[in-house]
Amino acid sequence: MRRATAAHVAAPTGNTGGIAWPRHSLEVDTMSTQADHGHELIPRPQQTPDALRAALAAVDPARLEEMQATKDEAFAKAVEWQSLSPVRSWVLTWARDIEIARRPDLSTR
Repeated sequence: MRRATAAHVAAPTGNTGGIAWPRHSLEVDTMSTQADHGHELIPRPQQTPDALRAALAAVDPARLEEMQATKDEAFAKAVEWQSLSPVRSWVLTWARDIEIARRPDLSTR
């Protein structure tokens, strides 16, 4: 059986400007290459208030008080504005901060 490689080329179809596109390999490579994600202190938490709080308690417990204060502020604004935008913003802000804290290699980039 002959193995198909990127060197085999398909005839162009449609308006491709005369470019011959490589065919996909017919064999599936059993060894996949994963990107190096560095050292993760904890798995990525779900983007819920409880999951984010638990993650922050694991990676940076000194910021728990700050998190609670900003959460209270966001929920008060949500009620005042009759909008979930402040809550969404709070979740995204803390998800970002936790992502950086759980992966120390990111702070060195």
